Amino acid sequence: MSICKVNIGITGHKGTIGREFIKRNKNFSFVPFKGNIINQTDVDRWIKGNSFQILLHFAAVVPVQEVERNFFKAKKVNYGGTKNLVDAIIKYRPSSLIWFFYASTSHVYKYSNKRIKENDKKSPITRYGLTKLMAENYILQKKKHTHVKFCIGRVFSFFHHKQKPSYFIQDVYKKIYQQNNTHIFFTGLHQYRDVLGVKDVCGAISFLCRKKAEGIYNIASGKKTKLLKIVKILLGKKKICITTDQGKEKNLTANIEKIKKLGWSSKQNIKQILSDYLKNKLI
Repeated sequence: MSICKVNIGITGHKGTIGREFIKRNKNFSFVPFKGNIINQTDVDRWIKGNSFQILLHFAAVVPVQEVERNFFKAKKVNYGGTKNLVDAIIKYRPSSLIWFFYASTSHVYKYSNKRIKENDKKSPITRYGLTKLMAENYILQKKKHTHVKFCIGRVFSFFHHKQKPSYFIQDVYKKIYQQNNTHIFFTGLHQYRDVLGVKDVCGAISFLCRKKAEGIYNIASGKKTKLLKIVKILLGKKKICITTDQGKEKNLTANIEKIKKLGWSSKQNIKQILSDYLKNKLI
């Protein structure tokens, strides 16, 4: 069955990944969820009243600071909303639905000096990661009760010009390009992250969809990038002094052998990712 001929149910269609996925896949027929994800009746009505073969679940409270401010709400959305979807699928057994994708996060892992594998120990570094791990565990617990194939994609860091102001990349851009600074102090620039552009995130999800892949996959570049390097690339030739603290080095880099064995790898390097970011921000 060709992916371009299927209907795709999607939650979080107004979020960064959801919006970009729809924009980059214009041949697909999308059925967006427009109710309240924490309302079981809304979710039941959507599952029961539509016929789609693929379900992409992106809806979530994502910014770490937002989760910390209102953990109860974040838990209801990130865990409770996912539970509502899984319960509705088990209850109504939609015959057309064959594949379910859940967008999880690298925050379910603990920091490590090694590239992190999917089966490595889970010890969430944030409460955002905790809500996502709770949802993952519910999917894994309940998937045996349905014919639907479940895939969990643990998305590592990615940059997009429309992310919320609280994101690292947006904060750096504001301080360099929107404020009249001659000296900027950042905390944590000694840390390493595994960064993708949104093109590669959407490409990986499309790839897993075509493969109807089951199980858990890291969605990442497999390369570590120091946050200080990201700041220096964004800085370019601007005459601004950058300093940082001497905090503990933290590394969150993925082992992507599992998804690479299926045939996927990222296309953009960090300079290309940041070039795209700046181009879109400066338009």
